[in-house]
Formats: sequence, C-alpha cells, structure tokens
Amino acid sequence: MTDSTTTTPATTATPTPAANRPPFQRVARRVLLIALLASVGVLVLLGLLLLFDVRERYSGQAAGTAVVAGAWSLLGFATLKALDFSGRRGVRWGLSLGWAMATVSTLAAVVWLALIWLPMSGRSEENLARGGAICSIWTIECLLPLAFLSPVRLPMWGRAIVVVACGYAVYLGVLGTAGILEARWVERYVGTIGEDLFFRTHAAGAIFAFSGLIVVGVHLRLRARHEPERGESVPWRFDMRLACPRCGFEQSLPVAGSGDGARCGRCRLRIRIDVDEPRCACGYVLYRISGDRCPECGREIAEADRWLADRADRSPSEDGSPAPA
Repeated sequence: MTDSTTTTPATTATPTPAANRPPFQRVARRVLLIALLASVGVLVLLGLLLLFDVRERYSGQAAGTAVVAGAWSLLGFATLKALDFSGRRGVRWGLSLGWAMATVSTLAAVVWLALIWLPMSGRSEENLARGGAICSIWTIECLLPLAFLSPVRLPMWGRAIVVVACGYAVYLGVLGTAGILEARWVERYVGTIGEDLFFRTHAAGAIFAFSGLIVVGVHLRLRARHEPERGESVPWRFDMRLACPRCGFEQSLPVAGSGDGARCGRCRLRIRIDVDEPRCACGYVLYRISGDRCPECGREIAEADRWLADRADRSPSEDGSPAPA
C-alpha cells in the first residue's frame, strides 16, 4: 500500500545550498576540506624547511602523504558534486558511479600510503604498487563520465561524443590494467596489430576524444551561463513531520522528490511524499503569485497554478486537489 501526498510549499525563503545537502554529504565535505587544507599546510611547511636547508628524516614520507591526501580530497569533492547532480536529476547510474569512484579512490589512497610508510620487501612492494596503479587508473575512469554529469542537458551530438570518449577511455583503462598485470599480453597485442599502426590509431583516438570533451565542456559552460536560475522555495531534500495514515504514528519522513519513498517506523507502511511546486514555463517559481501572469516573462498562469490565499480553508473539491486517502 502506498500513500501519495501532494503538498504545496509553506515558505518562500530560498535555502542555502548547504541546507539542501544530506547530513552525510555535509560531514564528508568538512572531512575533505580538512584533509585538503592539512595537505597544503604540510607542503608549505616542507617547502619552507627546504628553503632554509633544514632536512628532516621523514620529509619525503610527509610530502608523499600530503600529495596523496590532497588528491584524495579533490577527487572526493568531485564525487560529492556528481552525487548532488545525480540526486537532483534522479540519475541512478551517476549515484552508482559516484560511490564506485569514492571506493576505488579511497582504496588507491590507502595503498599509496602503505607504500610510503610501511617497510616492504621487493616483491611485496611491486605487487602493492601494481594494485595502487590499477586503482588510480579506474578512479580516473569513473571521474571522466562524472565530470560531464551536469544539470544542463546535453544535445544529441554532445552525448554521442561523451559516450565515444568514455568508451575509448575504458578501452585504454583495460589495456593499461593488462599491461600492469602482465606486460607480455600488451606486447603480443601490439605485435599483432603492428607497432606503427597501433601508435597512429591510438594517438588519433586520443586526440579526437580529448578535443571532443573540450568542446562539450565549453558547450556546458556556455549553456549553464545562459540557463535561468531555478530558485526553489524549499530544499530539494528535507524531512516532513506527519502522522502515518494507517497507524497514526507521528514521525519525520524524507521528501526527496524521487525514489520509492520511506516506510513508517511502526507499521512499515510505504509512504511517498511528492512536493509539487508550481512553475512557469520559463522556470520562475509561481508560489504565492496572486496575479494571472508570470512576473518574469509575462506568460499567462494556468488556473490550477495560481495562488489562492484561502486555499487552506477550501474543501478538496473546491480547491481542485485530490481528497486524502
């Protein structure tokens, strides 16, 4: 059983971007920011010590740790941005790919830190370095499609370029992984194609993919500058206090705008809450607009989207909204 409720927003205050994010994202951003600032501070301190010819015993390990922490934090910020875009657009593959990138990048950081600080024999160090290199390769593979996950929808030609470029990058990732695991496999593959033809075709593919992604990135940047800002009267994800229609248990349930909904904490009834925010075709929020035309573009506002000050006093049949189940 599913209870679907359509609710009109109760405030016109535009929330800050931080208020729109889930709690785990706010905590993750603080952790990543601390890691980034700490890595920059360590590198600055080591640079000053080097200028004054002060040599410390663990300066090399400290510099390597700072570089790894800085790279990991920057990749983490990119992942959180992709998760934010994915949540707003309901792109499930973006969420899955974002979590995969977070996992692989963290694993790569742990491997490189182990290589920096732990004493190892030659064979163990070589195997661990191979694992770190493979994790780094696939972190970049996950980052590439996430970089073009944008609120601005790409045209058909842009999507085709991104798909082809990402497919070519995956092919190079598989080739690089095979070369790290067993170099003889790649040598046989190159020998079968021919060394000259191999380098010519792969260089041409890299040039096409790189230039195509630059064009798509510039297009997204220009489109984003000309897109109207879609301010919201409520956050895109928040909690609503309500009573379960089956057992009457009062609780706070998330309003996410997409997904399968939440469950009652007592009777486990699945409840989905959809917030319908009236908008003009230009994207302007029409909440509490009493006139019959959009103040932004002048379009006529449909009767169902016009604000009624006495809506709360009207019966469901008079208001045009469905009666509660």
